[in-house]
Amino acid sequence: MTVRTALVNSMNIPAVKTFIAVSRSLGNKNELVGIQKLGEYAKSLGFSTPLHPDYSTALGSSCVYPFELAQVYATFSRLGNKKPTYFLRKVEDRFGRMVEDHTAFDDAWASLQDRVAAGYARLYEPGEQVISRETGWIITDLMRGVVREGTGAPANRLGKPAAGKTGTTNDSYDAWFTGFTRDLVTTSWVGYDMNPHPLGKYETGGRAALPAWVAYMKAALDGRSQPEFSPPGGLDLVKLRIDNKTGKVASSTRGSSEMWFKKGTEPKDAALAPGQADPANFEMMR
Repeated sequence: MTVRTALVNSMNIPAVKTFIAVSRSLGNKNELVGIQKLGEYAKSLGFSTPLHPDYSTALGSSCVYPFELAQVYATFSRLGNKKPTYFLRKVEDRFGRMVEDHTAFDDAWASLQDRVAAGYARLYEPGEQVISRETGWIITDLMRGVVREGTGAPANRLGKPAAGKTGTTNDSYDAWFTGFTRDLVTTSWVGYDMNPHPLGKYETGGRAALPAWVAYMKAALDGRSQPEFSPPGGLDLVKLRIDNKTGKVASSTRGSSEMWFKKGTEPKDAALAPGQADPANFEMMR
């Protein structure tokens, strides 16, 4: 199974197996050390709340704030560039004089004058590149797949290209959906602050939280076109059609998906065409 298939369909076992493999490699087979390093990595992306030092973290067992999730997904949407999160964009006094201004130059809701001023102000604040631009695009494309064909498919009701990820805790105590278009990132959470009882059977992120996300995004993006996601020029990437079962280069479109890879990490072997026998099995078959 490919990582893409597992992520698009929110499959737990592949997530845990991947987490274990990565923690062992980071800790030189000392899994606890590796888990601690993964926690440090998550912190570098923008999480401030501590993560549980065990395998359940792979499934989102640690509690985080909604604004933290939105902040991290904003970093993904900026292709790995992390910038400060501000709760107030602008403060003026009663005479209209600027007291504080945190307008971003690419804020689609700000006036042209404010965006130009912000561009000059941010010339020396480029942000921090916490993951490579290539990794940022691959993550964005994977989350686009979640909406196109996975657990986040109800987000297609927005009518505009979106990427995101659903989340559901054990027994449906919490339901999440964090998603973004080219201009806007939004997190929707449904649950109880103290978790007195579950939300109810089948109340998953895609069923309980995603409709609220769609309703808000429709209003926020009303009259604003959102272009399809596409990688910017200059990224060192390769796009291949991959067989969903073997992870090899697909020989046909059936049972395959287009995937992006950092150049040099793409698979080289080709999957067998339908009806084709593997030569390596000839001796065994005889």
